[in-house]
Amino acid sequence: MDTIEVRLTDEHIRQGQRGVADSCPVALALIAAGYDLMGFGVTTGRVIYPLEGYEVGGVWRRRAIHSNRRGLFQFVKNFDAGLPVQPGTLILGGEGDVDYWADYRPEV
Repeated sequence: MDTIEVRLTDEHIRQGQRGVADSCPVALALIAAGYDLMGFGVTTGRVIYPLEGYEVGGVWRRRAIHSNRRGLFQFVKNFDAGLPVQPGTLILGGEGDVDYWADYRPEV
């Protein structure tokens, strides 16, 4: 997968719900961009947005977006704490059958 960008807008921020992973601004932006998200969760301080499933060697796996990049992690942390956040761009990347990584770049 080449790196792609998804807009995170004021509307996603306004409609997002703090502490509700499937209704946070990041999830709303990904859904609006056409991603079929199956379940959400926060683990070990990293937000994980599971995507479509696939089979490898007879084992069913879910591909996921991990926000282990500083920008996106900080955006989610600030949003959930009720601190101001601004629109920006989600940057997604990954290769082959690996999970995607994601980051966030605020508008300037």
